[in-house]
Amino acid sequence: MSFTVNLIERGHSDTPSIERVFHEVTKGLVARGINVITEKLPYGNGFVSILRNLVSFRPASADVFHVTGHAHYITLVMPVDK
Repeated sequence: MSFTVNLIERGHSDTPSIERVFHEVTKGLVARGINVITEKLPYGNGFVSILRNLVSFRPASADVFHVTGHAHYITLVMPVDK
């Protein structure tokens, strides 16, 4: 049985430091046989862009979702059981 983690990160970032850390974490997960999906939000970080992300973004299916960076608001449209 395969296990999938979906990492969701900001689409446009001036300071992508935490995203770089998770790119390294991804390498370790894949080395252990875990499938990793990385999705970037389609719009930026301004107020209108956040609203656009909330209206349009639907994550790919996964066993576990992890939101990286300052995109925590996107959990409002994510499956509640994951």
